[in-house]
Amino acid sequence: MTDPQNDLQRAFQLHQGGQLAAAIALYRQVLPGQPSNAHLSYLLGTALLQTGEAAEGSDFLRRSLELDPGNVGAINNLGIAFKEQCRLDEALACFDKAIAMQPDGVDAHNNRGVVLKDLRRLGEAVASYDKVIALRPGHAEAHNNRGNALHELRRFDEALASCDRAIALKPDYADAHTNRARALEALGRAQEAIASLDQAILAQPKRADRHAERALALRRLGRLDEAIASFDRALALDANDVETCVNKGATLGELNRFDEALASLDRALTLQPRHPAAHSNRGLVLKDMGRLDEALASFDQAIGLFPDYVDAHNNKGTALFDAGRLDEAQACFDKSIELNPGVALSHSNRAAVLLRRNRLDDALATYDQAIALDPAQTRTAFYKAGTLILRGDYLEGWELYERRVEQAHLKSHFPTFPRSSWRGQHSIAGQRIFIHSEQGFGDVVQFCRYLPLVSLLGAEIVFEVPGPLVSLLSTLRCDMTLVAQGAPRPDFDAYCPVMSLPFVFKTTTETVPARTPYLSCDPARVALWQQRLGPRSRLRVGLAWSGSSTHKNDRNRSMRLDTLGPLMDLPIDWHSLQKEYRPRDVASLARLPQLRQHQDEIEDFADTAALAHCMDVVISVDTSVAHVAGALGKPVWILLAHAPDYRWLLGRADSPWYPTARLFRQPGADDWAAVVEQVRGRLLEMMDPAASSIRAGR
Repeated sequence: MTDPQNDLQRAFQLHQGGQLAAAIALYRQVLPGQPSNAHLSYLLGTALLQTGEAAEGSDFLRRSLELDPGNVGAINNLGIAFKEQCRLDEALACFDKAIAMQPDGVDAHNNRGVVLKDLRRLGEAVASYDKVIALRPGHAEAHNNRGNALHELRRFDEALASCDRAIALKPDYADAHTNRARALEALGRAQEAIASLDQAILAQPKRADRHAERALALRRLGRLDEAIASFDRALALDANDVETCVNKGATLGELNRFDEALASLDRALTLQPRHPAAHSNRGLVLKDMGRLDEALASFDQAIGLFPDYVDAHNNKGTALFDAGRLDEAQACFDKSIELNPGVALSHSNRAAVLLRRNRLDDALATYDQAIALDPAQTRTAFYKAGTLILRGDYLEGWELYERRVEQAHLKSHFPTFPRSSWRGQHSIAGQRIFIHSEQGFGDVVQFCRYLPLVSLLGAEIVFEVPGPLVSLLSTLRCDMTLVAQGAPRPDFDAYCPVMSLPFVFKTTTETVPARTPYLSCDPARVALWQQRLGPRSRLRVGLAWSGSSTHKNDRNRSMRLDTLGPLMDLPIDWHSLQKEYRPRDVASLARLPQLRQHQDEIEDFADTAALAHCMDVVISVDTSVAHVAGALGKPVWILLAHAPDYRWLLGRADSPWYPTARLFRQPGADDWAAVVEQVRGRLLEMMDPAASSIRAGR
């Protein structure tokens, strides 16, 4: 027969040694023989609490206090047990009682601060931590907790100071390094924040959540590939962490690695099928893949699980917006704002709907609401800039457009160099300036017109452009060195993105450098194309009906080839200026033998230009072909969506950018038929009067 006293002593030793399961088993074995032993109930309750069994632990702690009401340690631990069960008011009462019995009890004051913070009584929480520090200045945990509460109060400088003090007392304090990183990030010192998170990982390299926190910080910085690497390290340590799977999936989606994103989100849903954020982020990925019906189903699942989920309503609105269902989209954004008026993104998305309706003043006012809520939100500033330019407010618009360089989805367009970033703020006379392209081919063609103005400032120009544009842009009347993207760059003194030049030169609608042609064709290529086309017998018209399928606004700016069907009976030599065709148009091409195709003969944009040069008129949607024709000074008819891109302004048939352009605008959303009818009428006017019989026959 064992000695109960020896068993109790042995259990206590196991407890002190951290062997909690064995200690609990032995405490339970001894308890029936000593039911009135208050200390035994206290020890068992404490051990259960330490293993996460807060509910059962609190039962034994209460029993201990019934037997010994003066045990301050039991009162304090009962408060901790209540906190673990989210019974915060009862927890606070315990800590207040412990402090009343032992006013200099450091642990009770510290725990009281933790509960007060959870109750959102942040000022009182700071006061409790201050009491701990007054009693014990070297209490690192109190300094860290104080920093955490100050962060919630948005007193970030003080929060940082408290975290620094905690780390000075305990250099390997991982929680303090993590909280320090959060304070630094809030203060705009993001790179230092990453360094602090690295210190937390150094202290606890096997903690998956430390790597996950670092990944989220990198994601917020736009360093998405590095974020994925940190998520992977977190998942290597804990493959079943649902939140990390969700966040990794969302980040992969931002990188357009859609299949991997879906796999990560599906993994999260396998682990936790009723996870609203996993469904919502899955919907975002499906939306970006163009699978809008599936995306909407995912958003509806998220909302069904959590009806007040602001992000899910917002995300659903973006899918409806992409589908052109503007009334439903606006209803989603309005619901988001109703649920939480303080979310800037909801207002920004609502502004996008107003912009799509060409309600520019209302859109700008709503963008301003979003900016007031979150001045650091670069996305809103970017879209407000486009709205201002569309309205003709060029000076303000181009200045605000400079914030595009902060856009996560555009960061790859803006390399950083150990040289001066030039925006006209200083003289570049006698210097070599590197001007690099950005965004699409058409953007480069449109804005390269500014390079001769840069040359007049006395600078030597190096212009980096996509390979397919090199030959065409070599005809720009400007002394410059052209470099293809990916080729070695010469050294330079300053650099500037090409689409910043309207800002540099303070462009207005009246001062656009609009003289055309500013690009020209290689005569040898023109001769070759003339030979390919053969003798001219009637009007030659070049067509481009769709742009890049990956363009964010492709749904609105491109059309199906079938839409041009009403033009095809006109006695015109039709020529496709497109290098690529979409699967949906291949069958249509087979039914239109009168439309000559040249995709196998077009090698680069110099060929596109030479072919366009051979046309009497180019008819194009808003894509690079339109810009090439305009830059050549060719008659170009540009077919625009009801809500056009910012560069085309509103309410006019001409463009300050291209004097030879005529703009044909949809009178309402998705109304390409009306545009094609206008084009048909204009073509008939260009043709021989005999063509009037065709008009009469329609």
